[in-house]
Amino acid sequence: MHALSYIISPVTRKQAKQGGEIPSPRRDSDFAPQNKEVITGTVIYADVLFGINFVANLCALLITDWIFKFSARISRMIISATLGAAWAVICVCIPLRFALLEKFITYGPVTLIMSMIMLSGNKNFKLKTSKQLKLYMRNLLKAGAGMILTALFAGGIMHWLKYTFAGYFIENVILSDSELVIFLTVTVIVVVIVLKTLRTIRITDGLKRRIVIGVAEREFEMDAIIDTGNSLIDYVGRRPVTVVERTYFSDILSDIDNLQKLGYHLIPYNSVGNSGGMMEIITADYIHIYEGENVVTKKHAAIGMSLRQINKNGDYHALLGKDMAG
Repeated sequence: MHALSYIISPVTRKQAKQGGEIPSPRRDSDFAPQNKEVITGTVIYADVLFGINFVANLCALLITDWIFKFSARISRMIISATLGAAWAVICVCIPLRFALLEKFITYGPVTLIMSMIMLSGNKNFKLKTSKQLKLYMRNLLKAGAGMILTALFAGGIMHWLKYTFAGYFIENVILSDSELVIFLTVTVIVVVIVLKTLRTIRITDGLKRRIVIGVAEREFEMDAIIDTGNSLIDYVGRRPVTVVERTYFSDILSDIDNLQKLGYHLIPYNSVGNSGGMMEIITADYIHIYEGENVVTKKHAAIGMSLRQINKNGDYHALLGKDMAG
């Protein structure tokens, strides 16, 4: 998507004689009246155009992700913004008579592909059932519409800025220096990645706990995080469920003769993008939850076993319900 490429004035203008020749150094005879017509040609540097559109696309993707809470990966958004910027450079080579087709492709297939890239890799958008497919299509349309509306809004702001001192400064100072554009592009990428990383660290550090689970005379120690969205309740005893990666208990489940000794049973559960699933439940003898020097102990706690890795970076391996921390 190249939302701002048609709003920002050309980067550099040079004069060239008709026929595309580059003028040679002037001589005195050149100032004599001549019949040759001189026209103004526009030179647009590909790297500058790419950098401008990359930043514009990345900003549109970040705003769309923030509005709709997609929790998209920054790496996917960078890939998506790169695709959009590359398409903007290609569009410069398309003859003007195909301008309508160019706009259709930009705000149709290209926008949808960028949205698909942004949403890909998110576990909430894995396609397994028809219901999940409908959810994915709905979010895909949301993402595409969000990007277009954000681009149009940004375009209006840039059009307004064009007639202000800020617009003059952007056009004649920033955009006239390709190295400055590249530097600003890299800076924006680094700042976005750092801020998103710091935000994640700040949130998880405040909610992270060290826990010890006792099951069948064995103890398992791991990092957990308080998941305020975990409202899963075991129908046996109406107990809150702590979700743990199943790999921790594989040996116990294979060694024990009677799973009923662990209180083994299944409960239905729903999560974002995954409905109608069944989760294995066992009963722990206890869970010790550590927060600094404070320890909270929960007896006969319900443990839900997740078949998937809970955190892709391995920062924590269990999800505590909000009622488990108190």
